[in-house]
Amino acid sequence: MSTPNLPNITPTISLSRDDALNLLFSSIAMEELGLAHVINTQGENIQFALGTLAGLSGPAATLADVLAVNSSSQAMLDTIARQEIMLDSKLRAASAIPSLIGPTGPVGITGATGPVLSLNGMSGDVILNADTGFLPFHNTEPSFSNLNQFIEAGVYSSNNPAGTAPQNGPQSPLPAHPAVWTLYVSQVGSYIQQLYISNPVLFYRSSANNGAYWTNWEQIGLRGPTGPTGASIAGPTGASGPTGPTAATGATGSTGATGSRGSTGATGSPGVTGRTGMTGRIGVSGPTGATGASGVTGVTGATGPTGVTGVTGVTGPTGATGARGVTGATGVTGPTGTTGVQGDSGILGPSVIDNFAIYQPTGAVSDTQGPIVFQGVTNTSPATIQLSPDGQTITLLPNSYYYVSFSFRMAITTPDPAGTARAQILTFLNGAEQDIGCIIEQSQTIAGDPAPGQIALYAAGLIYTNPPATLNLRAWATTTPPANPIAFNPDLSNLSILQIL
Repeated sequence: MSTPNLPNITPTISLSRDDALNLLFSSIAMEELGLAHVINTQGENIQFALGTLAGLSGPAATLADVLAVNSSSQAMLDTIARQEIMLDSKLRAASAIPSLIGPTGPVGITGATGPVLSLNGMSGDVILNADTGFLPFHNTEPSFSNLNQFIEAGVYSSNNPAGTAPQNGPQSPLPAHPAVWTLYVSQVGSYIQQLYISNPVLFYRSSANNGAYWTNWEQIGLRGPTGPTGASIAGPTGASGPTGPTAATGATGSTGATGSRGSTGATGSPGVTGRTGMTGRIGVSGPTGATGASGVTGVTGATGPTGVTGVTGVTGPTGATGARGVTGATGVTGPTGTTGVQGDSGILGPSVIDNFAIYQPTGAVSDTQGPIVFQGVTNTSPATIQLSPDGQTITLLPNSYYYVSFSFRMAITTPDPAGTARAQILTFLNGAEQDIGCIIEQSQTIAGDPAPGQIALYAAGLIYTNPPATLNLRAWATTTPPANPIAFNPDLSNLSILQIL
């Protein structure tokens, strides 16, 4: 059996599509040729055992020898039959490959966006924090924390809705629930910006020197710029009243009596100037006399007619400044002019922050998992964050990152000191559960925070919105013993949604 003769395939060889197909057919033909040689060999083995092979002589084979050769040949033919099935499949597949390449077809529809494989060039388990260029998911801090100390990029929330207000927080106007707050911090070099969210208001401030000095908190609202001032027509100036007459100067009051003074001695002849003696004590000043009453202002004489202006003469030397006359009485103020028509209101200006929304949960909580119904509090970006009319679905902008955080408070109608309560909040995006949830089991009258009869649940996380980008939150709560109604406390609950990018 000859050795197959195939091209020497190296990294420098160049094969066309037709060359590759020809090599496939050649390999099939060579395998068939090899199998033919194997079949021929089995035939010669049988001939040798039966003694019919030409040119051979010797004792005849026994029955056991013939049966052994028959078994060996049968096993080999079974193997050849299976190989023939494989070669037939290989031939059919090679024959189905087109040898002529047609023109390139039209571009197909873009497939769905694949999962995120890396973040900022990092793959595997990536921790979202300031070191990797992302905001951390959630940092829980005491409600009374000093807000001046948060100068590293991140998101910070209070851990005690019923606690004390934070230090250096907004004061005017004071939030309704100052202990319930979330603080977003961004850092660019030594420039720090803080966004303070407390239901239902927002505040902003910044520091240009790494927190050494902070600007005042400014409340963020939706107020537009002031419209142009309407035209104002000034009324005519009233005529000046006549100058009052200058009154005579009142008599000077009498000077108080001067204290007694010793008699002056006779002046002696000038002698040698002696050393200056010590300065004596200043004597007591005598009392000041009473000021006399001012005289009545006299009537001003009538002004004579103005003469004809003569030829301007040579300017003489400036005379001495005369005494200033008494100021005349102020004339009657003329009537105020009619107020101009108010101008049209200016176009609503952009908000400082225009990509967040805050909602409040409402209603009772069922003992089976059900949707939470929300009501709007603040929404600065209705185009990217929309609440459905029934309050159960929030539609977000597809293919975007959102930071979602909630702090909910549930109230038990009649707390039982011997009973327990269980509750859970779940978050779903496009019907798929997300890693933003909370479950708790506690006594119905637990001491401390939350208050007796209260259940507090909070969590936060980052989501990426694949289409259609619909967000739902569901909840359930039960009590032991059962049949004790539980409902949301909207004043102490909020859902915050912030679009990151």
